[in-house]
Amino acid sequence: MHPLEDRHAVDARDLLIGLRTIPLRTLDALHLAVARAIDAGSVATADAMFSAAATSLHLEVEWFGR
Repeated sequence: MHPLEDRHAVDARDLLIGLRTIPLRTLDALHLAVARAIDAGSVATADAMFSAAATSLHLEVEWFGR
């Protein structure tokens, strides 16, 4: 677990603006912002939109249920 910091909210907002072609949810943008802040190399999801956003950010995606 990682605490949510103001800079994560700013990064999430920037992701929502920068990834306009991907209908990303706010909470997903926050998760991606924290993943980037902690230099995570991968994320886990079962959501295609989250996966598309993570892939565009050069994060490896691990799928739940596959």
